[in-house]
Amino acid sequence: MKQFYNCCRLSMMFFILFNFHYGINSQNNISYSTKIIQNLIDVDSLDKAEKELKTQAEYYVNTKQYDSLSKLTYYFGRIAKLKGDDNFLDKANNALDRLKSFTKSKEALYNAYSDMASLTLENDMNKASYDYNKLAFEAAKKTSEDRLNKMSSRSYGLASTSYFMRKLDLAKKHGLETFKINQKNPKASATNVYNACNIIGVMLQNESKLDSALYYYDIGVKALKKTKGNLSERYYYPAVLSSNIAVIYLNQGKFNKSLKNQQEAIHNYKIFMDSSSNHPRLSNIRYNYLATINDMGSNYIKIGQIERSLQLFEHNYIKAKEYFPENSIQQIVFTNQYAQSKWVAQENEEALDLINESYVKLKKLPESYAGYMTYSLGTKANILENFGRIEEAYKAYNESDSLYEVVSPNTYSFDRLTKLREAATFYSRNNFVKEANITANRVLQAVQEAETTGNLEIIKTYNLFAEIKLNLEEYDKSIDWANKSLAIIKENRASINMDSIFWHELKIQPIFYKSKAQYHLTDTTNTEDISRIYKTLQEAIKEININASKYDSYLDKNEYLHKANGLQDFVMQVALKLYKLTNNQTYLDQLISMHESRIYNQIRSKLAVRDDIQFKNIPESVLEREKQLKKTLSEMRSETNFDKETAQNFILKNKEWNSFLDSLKLYYPKYYKLRHEILKQSLGKLQSNIIDRTTVVRYFFIDSELYAFVLDPKNSSLHRLNADNLLNQINLLSQGLSNSEKIKTTLFRLYNQLWKPLENRVKNEKVIIIPDQELFNLSFESLTSVKLNNLDELTESSLLAKYVISYNYSLYLLDKNIKTKTYSKDFIAFAPGFNRKMKENYKVAITDSINIDKTYLKLLPQPFTTDLAEEYSQLFNGTSFINEKASKQIFKSEAREHKIIHIGTHAESNNVSPELSRLIFAKDVVNEEDNSLYTFEIYNENLSSNLAILTACETGKPTFQSGEGMISLAHAFNYAGSESILTSLWKIDEQSSTKIIDNFYGHLKNGLPKDLALQKAKLDYLSTAEGRTLSPQYWAGLVLIGDTSPIDLDTSKSWVWWLIMGIVIMLLFLILIRNSKKLN
Repeated sequence: MKQFYNCCRLSMMFFILFNFHYGINSQNNISYSTKIIQNLIDVDSLDKAEKELKTQAEYYVNTKQYDSLSKLTYYFGRIAKLKGDDNFLDKANNALDRLKSFTKSKEALYNAYSDMASLTLENDMNKASYDYNKLAFEAAKKTSEDRLNKMSSRSYGLASTSYFMRKLDLAKKHGLETFKINQKNPKASATNVYNACNIIGVMLQNESKLDSALYYYDIGVKALKKTKGNLSERYYYPAVLSSNIAVIYLNQGKFNKSLKNQQEAIHNYKIFMDSSSNHPRLSNIRYNYLATINDMGSNYIKIGQIERSLQLFEHNYIKAKEYFPENSIQQIVFTNQYAQSKWVAQENEEALDLINESYVKLKKLPESYAGYMTYSLGTKANILENFGRIEEAYKAYNESDSLYEVVSPNTYSFDRLTKLREAATFYSRNNFVKEANITANRVLQAVQEAETTGNLEIIKTYNLFAEIKLNLEEYDKSIDWANKSLAIIKENRASINMDSIFWHELKIQPIFYKSKAQYHLTDTTNTEDISRIYKTLQEAIKEININASKYDSYLDKNEYLHKANGLQDFVMQVALKLYKLTNNQTYLDQLISMHESRIYNQIRSKLAVRDDIQFKNIPESVLEREKQLKKTLSEMRSETNFDKETAQNFILKNKEWNSFLDSLKLYYPKYYKLRHEILKQSLGKLQSNIIDRTTVVRYFFIDSELYAFVLDPKNSSLHRLNADNLLNQINLLSQGLSNSEKIKTTLFRLYNQLWKPLENRVKNEKVIIIPDQELFNLSFESLTSVKLNNLDELTESSLLAKYVISYNYSLYLLDKNIKTKTYSKDFIAFAPGFNRKMKENYKVAITDSINIDKTYLKLLPQPFTTDLAEEYSQLFNGTSFINEKASKQIFKSEAREHKIIHIGTHAESNNVSPELSRLIFAKDVVNEEDNSLYTFEIYNENLSSNLAILTACETGKPTFQSGEGMISLAHAFNYAGSESILTSLWKIDEQSSTKIIDNFYGHLKNGLPKDLALQKAKLDYLSTAEGRTLSPQYWAGLVLIGDTSPIDLDTSKSWVWWLIMGIVIMLLFLILIRNSKKLN
């Protein structure tokens, strides 16, 4: 994901750059006479336009109207250019020289120089445009009429052309000068205010001063709202500002605000383009329009709507072919962006095809454009390596570096060094020894020769050598390089006298490489040596846990935890080794503690993604104080050079942070546990929390090795399991095989891998299974202890027949002493149904095709789910919201505090960004508010209940980073007050799931515990199912997570409903008899 957004920044440079071009051109003070010429140009009557131009010029010369004559300079060049004259600039200069021969008027010279600035800028002659703007600015200072507006206009011209020449300091200087000129002018034009504020905002955005950029953008927006000016002031300039503001909100995690601004920008761009079909900068305006849609696509990726984002990137890919010439750089940019979105969506084959398409086009362009493919070729290499196509990946890395050399020979930018590091590790992973060493040495030489890289780049390079030497099994050399890195880190920490996150983060990798290399060189039966390595690793893990909470940036924190993943895996591996050597329970306790804490750290890091996340019953002032403290600490901890006073301030601020955590723990313990508590429980404590006559099976991976930890209140055991081909087999079951023979073989094989080795330690009928990674996509009940002859034997030979199984996602959630709550209201149901009428009403309400949600229109109708919701709301004396009434807004206001909350809708489990897993409700065609309820939003809802039922038919689930989406969803519902949830592991058939839920409710109202009710409901289903509907795909996906206690449901009033139904049926029968007699 992060790589995708880095790529977007390349597109944004195009986007911001072209935001200015039209600004200067629009400064032409077009009079009535020039409008005649422009109108002829607009209808492609160039000969008539040229004749009109000459006629007007001669008239102004003869009548000595030199100010009017000066306004024709631009058109001499413009018409010549349109007619294909390569000497168009000479034509304009001739007109300028002629004007000078007639007059010395500063007003006339200002107009002519401004025209020349616009003409040269339109044709990418930036240095010439800068020079003409400078001449115009000097002339403006000596004019009398509207002098300050003229000075502002040309000062902005100096700023924008400086930007195009990449002289950013000069651009900012001129931008601020323009702003000051406007401040002195009570009659400053809206355009001039916009120009100054926009370019200053862009400069500040580049410097990551986002709040300051917003300040200037806001001034520009307000100025434009006050004017009833030309099309540019009403539509184009507001579109540019909205687009830039949207990017800031996107980077701040304020996605709804970002989307709103993007929608406004797109709307204004379209109006302007429709009204300006012959605009001289139409190509650039179209680029801005598509760039904004691209940004919207990025926004939808961040909020988890991958399908919606793909639709937008595909739209741009198609439109770019319509708007721009074949093999143009614009087509390459939007093709690459589409490729990146496909990569994010794990559609890697399509991504490769698009990258290859771009590369073919690039080869037909001048070498100066090579930089637009360097990033995508790096992506291509990454995809190819994941496919196991190593030789092709090798070639892609070489091609990427060759393009860097074309763009900047013998120059090593930050991006190029990053790609070289990636290439070096790739070579070492795949045993290209010579290439790995040569590439790493190139990085080292480049870093050493640079004058401004400092110790950070040296440390990163030493870490690179430590990693590649480890991969190449040169362990002594790996240790040497890691020690060099640690020595510099220690030296820097000592010199700045502060325990900075910056230096802690840098330590993670060399400690990992050094420890792993030492482990490989150590006798793995020597407990003392391994214990020494383990102690070092434990200290590193402690630092990781302490420092992770103090990042205020989602990306920074996730990057930090990502770097720690390999280290954490290795620590658990060493802890397991020590447990096996010593049989010391302490090591097993620590191993389990690290694994469970890691789950919570993943959830916490994902929750940090959004600035707009809120938590139920936590005052806004508390959340704001937490945010500000973290921000301050993060800024202070990232310092590398500061004085004694700064260090003292840091110590005071750190004490303030610790005091704040103490107050959270006291007044908001649930929130404190969610966000900050360092979790740890001994094995004895875990066992004491297990319900009597219950066995818990905790599966967990250490690196690629799979283990099962089996425990009940009295006993525990650890089992190493065979994980060969596990993911493929699980995917076969969840995707629904049509071949029953393969199904039967797979169920039996998985039983032998995952259950048989530990079965003799499972002494109880009630079992709680806690999966890990891809095992979250497996329904263990479907596994069979024998190879079935027919699928109808599932009722006898499956784990479902033998055990009452429920699920959870952490050992730390086991607590037999938790009491279930009592609610006065039994049942509430929400079932959008997604019928054809709802979708037609939605399509009619949406006027802009860009804004239409095609995913919503493709959702399958759910008539069985709707019927079930209505039926049981009657039986349980509850309430149901059906079709359009099942909106997100009604759910948020009505769902709270029921024994059962029934949600029958479509869902999307997002395993890449689990906090963006979502439930999809009915669209509100009047109110444009989003119809998706995301996991991160659930934390701010009151969903207090004994059971939340999510009979959700998934719209799609990625198969990578397995299980994280379900973990986060279950965690959010638990925090919001749901004691348990019944949900689906995969896309599930609506009709079969409705039958199972129907049976489940029947057993639940008879007083059975939730897990037993679900077991019997599934067995009931299997006893009547036939043919393909016996496949686990149809029934096994529904699982219970959390508390299993029975629910006391009041059905005493349901006799009234049955009585009414009986009377209605009797009346209908009597009417039929009466009508029959009349006919006779």
